[in-house]
Amino acid sequence: MTTIAGVRFHPNHIVKYVNACGMEVISGDWVEVETPSGPKKGIVVFGPNQLLHSSLDCPKTRLLRKIDKPSDQ
Repeated sequence: MTTIAGVRFHPNHIVKYVNACGMEVISGDWVEVETPSGPKKGIVVFGPNQLLHSSLDCPKTRLLRKIDKPSDQ
């Protein structure tokens, strides 16, 4: 079963749904996400345990790893 998390890459951008790849992430965690344009850093706005039901197809992007808060944020 695919786990889905919501990640925001910029404060003014919409939330992107990503494949959490079974990682334990919660709101506020900083992560690196694999995207078509290369890895991007973002913040988790909702974790897999906060999404009760979804009819979304498996997102194309996926979490690569948790990271420390970027110094430029």
